[in-house]
Amino acid sequence: MEISPADRQKYSSIFQSQSPQNGKISGSQAKGVFMQSGLALPQLGEIWNLCDIDKDGCMDLDEFTLALHFIFSTLNGSIRQLPSTLPPQLVPPSKSSYFPRSFPLPTKSLSPFTTHSFSLQASCFYTYF
Repeated sequence: MEISPADRQKYSSIFQSQSPQNGKISGSQAKGVFMQSGLALPQLGEIWNLCDIDKDGCMDLDEFTLALHFIFSTLNGSIRQLPSTLPPQLVPPSKSSYFPRSFPLPTKSLSPFTTHSFSLQASCFYTYF
């Protein structure tokens, strides 16, 4: 379930094409990319919840790379069922502080794949539909 260097480069190019601000893209930008996969909204929501590690409603390159890895792995059949938690071998070093050994990761996410509407007052300010 490792992410190959070639895939990392491909995902990085897609991320950069979204013109990240302060190293992040908004939930709506990521959603636009993820929706092109054709996966169902509930699946995309699960992927978002796994990959928005810091639960800020935005994606940095590490989170975006994980999300695309799960999307492409689901599409090509190498993942039949998404894991309920992020496998330790996929936790990016930049996000290891979000995985204390004795506490579970927060489950509340600011997923753009939900139907409620709210906004953030942060550098990733946007409104969900």
